[in-house]
Amino acid sequence: MRSPLIGSLLILLASSVVAADPDYLAPDALHAAGLAKFWQLPLPLEQDQRLQDVHLVDDQLYLGTQDGYVFAVHALTGVIRWLQPVTRSGYALRRPCHVGDQVVFVTPSDLQVYDRRTGDPISRSDLRFSAGSAAITDGTQLLVGGMDRRFYALDPRTQYVEWKVLTDAAITSTPALAGDSVFFATEAGTVFACSRDGRRLLRWQYSAYDRVSADLVARDEGVYVPSRDWSLYLLDLNYGNVRWRARFSGPLYEPPVVTPEVAYQYTPADGLVAVDTTVIGAPDDRLRWKLPEGRMALTVHEGQTYVLTKDQQVLALNTKTGDVNTTIPVPGFTLGLPAPAAATV
Repeated sequence: MRSPLIGSLLILLASSVVAADPDYLAPDALHAAGLAKFWQLPLPLEQDQRLQDVHLVDDQLYLGTQDGYVFAVHALTGVIRWLQPVTRSGYALRRPCHVGDQVVFVTPSDLQVYDRRTGDPISRSDLRFSAGSAAITDGTQLLVGGMDRRFYALDPRTQYVEWKVLTDAAITSTPALAGDSVFFATEAGTVFACSRDGRRLLRWQYSAYDRVSADLVARDEGVYVPSRDWSLYLLDLNYGNVRWRARFSGPLYEPPVVTPEVAYQYTPADGLVAVDTTVIGAPDDRLRWKLPEGRMALTVHEGQTYVLTKDQQVLALNTKTGDVNTTIPVPGFTLGLPAPAAATV
């Protein structure tokens, strides 16, 4: 018997309230911040289940529980599309990727394919290597890092290895795509750029001073590399040169949330730090503000940055100064999902 009110997911938009369920957040606090509830969803969790991971891929949310189940939820309407057991208990849900009408999950030992709308299983195949990262796709191949120091390009239909690259250490950070290149990093701190068609396997490589385990982020201005050497790097896409390097007070374990002008980087030593991505100069000139209690940048809208804090609040901050404009108590909410392009919390 499933209890329908153990877990809940809330999406906030500047829109009308459309659900009649009891409010988990105070409407007055939302209104003061210029927000209103768009939908909320009671998840049918078992008594001992809890949400552990959340990913947004295109229009679908994938919510992973600590015992390996995955809920697929339509992000625009809050409708549960399907539920499937994907990972083993205790394993994190890696970010899946979409290939046409299919969703692909990579676990440490296998590759699973489902219909992304119905959840019908399509295939499950054992990998001949231990996957260290999530997979990404360019539409024709799956790109994934291995614990065996190799980076793989797989055919999504047959799982045939189209090409692979031997590196200097295990690959645990999710790779990134930009143009005709794929970028990936290793536990030795080396960042590699390869052609994604495999014709020119190595375009450049750059070595940070410590491990890179956080996911890479590639954009037109370069590839963002968060390292455990206490630095966030922006590397040139074509040559791997350091465009800038921002230094923090401790190692970086998570990727930045990147907007056109600001990269929001979390580190346990500093909290949430806003890094100006447009400034060229000394690293200190790039740091706009620090929020020690900040945990995650959720979205940016009309000069305000909405931030989830460690003490279960959502703050509306001035994007330029970091000054707090509005505080929204969100008791019980501990998982956030960055959606900076969607103006959605």
